[in-house]
Amino acid sequence: MSLPLSGKVALVTGSSKGIGAAIARRLSTDGANVVVNYASSIQAAAEVVAEINSKDAGNAIAIHADLTSIIEGKRLVDETIKAFGGLDILVLNAAVMENRLLADITEELYDKHYNTNVKVPLFMVQHAAPFVKEGGRIIFCSSSLTMNTAVPPNSVLYVSTKGAIEQIIRVLAKDLGTRGVTVNAVAPGATDTELFRNGKSEQILQAHRERHPAKRLGQPDDIAPAVAFLASEQAQWVNGQTWFVNGDADITTRSASCIGEGKRLIDDSVKAFGQLDVLVLNAGIMEYAALSAIDEAAYDKHYDTNVKVPLFMTQHAAPLLKEGGRILFFSTSLAINTSVPPNYVLYVSTKGAVEQIVRVLSKDLGTRGITVNAIAPGPTDTDLFRNGKNDQLIQMFANGHPMKRLAVPDDIAPAVAFLASEQSRWINGQTWYINGGYNV
Repeated sequence: MSLPLSGKVALVTGSSKGIGAAIARRLSTDGANVVVNYASSIQAAAEVVAEINSKDAGNAIAIHADLTSIIEGKRLVDETIKAFGGLDILVLNAAVMENRLLADITEELYDKHYNTNVKVPLFMVQHAAPFVKEGGRIIFCSSSLTMNTAVPPNSVLYVSTKGAIEQIIRVLAKDLGTRGVTVNAVAPGATDTELFRNGKSEQILQAHRERHPAKRLGQPDDIAPAVAFLASEQAQWVNGQTWFVNGDADITTRSASCIGEGKRLIDDSVKAFGQLDVLVLNAGIMEYAALSAIDEAAYDKHYDTNVKVPLFMTQHAAPLLKEGGRILFFSTSLAINTSVPPNYVLYVSTKGAVEQIVRVLSKDLGTRGITVNAIAPGPTDTDLFRNGKNDQLIQMFANGHPMKRLAVPDDIAPAVAFLASEQSRWINGQTWYINGGYNV
């Protein structure tokens, strides 16, 4: 049986320690040949390479490069291609984080952060793009601090560079998507690495643990599976997305428009299989109407089916779910689409409710190791999507997509399977937009 990344070549920057090392190990376990990049930790890099090469999977070499320099970044790409004959996966993990309040920031410190965290990764991608094969993967590393309302006041440089990264991937997803090259980011939360521990007392670290639903810090091995999934062929329809990887027997619902039916479905499932591990709340309705044409019956139909019943099904299922269980809602990429049609107000607003339900329930159920997430497909070739659209309109959607086609259901399913797996244990409270880069 071939491994999912057999024959692929991966370059992981800043991979001698911490999250980068975990990513390098995981990609090699999945079959990729990996370049372990280091700036100063030659011994640590050698240990990662030795560990990888001791196993019967991908091979690894270490290459030194100081990634405060564009020239060095380009050289690292060139040496990777020279060593392995190509490049399929580029993971841009190297970064600096030195916290200062506004009054203490110098131009030198600004340049250090923006050169290492933004400029060099961008120009490495520019240099690598012509060499990355069709179906290649470019994966940046951001930070959950970009969405954290409790962001520390002294992290302005670090967090703003990650904000730049999240916008870079949105645009590059359009630029490179026509070649089938996807561009995404993972955004870890508080993760137990040297970079995170630097300057923090044990009291502060314990406070981070206590605030987390799982009552612990993330580990580098919690982050690596998401990167490995994004690097795989299974992630072909994930493009232009930032995935927040911070911890915060199956049922897929078909149609339940009343709470009693939803609860009965759960009870029947448990009775049939003896347990419940994964609840996928996929059922939904979408009927178009302008504001002036909406009546109370249409409102109740949408909110009962898309919000109320899934919420009370989750309430009923939660005590039955085992530790490590998974709850997956369905949203829509229309929730972030700036060109959302004006007659979608009921459908899209119910999905906005779902995304906030996911955020809150991840805190409520996270203490039991149960994760709550959502999948948000874009235009997908289903009966629901085709309803009311002529062939000309369908073709317009396809032509407007970076990959020049609609999604098919099999493009969406792998992300659901990943979120249902143990590998996704540190992904919680997130909505993943599985739209191939359409209108990100």
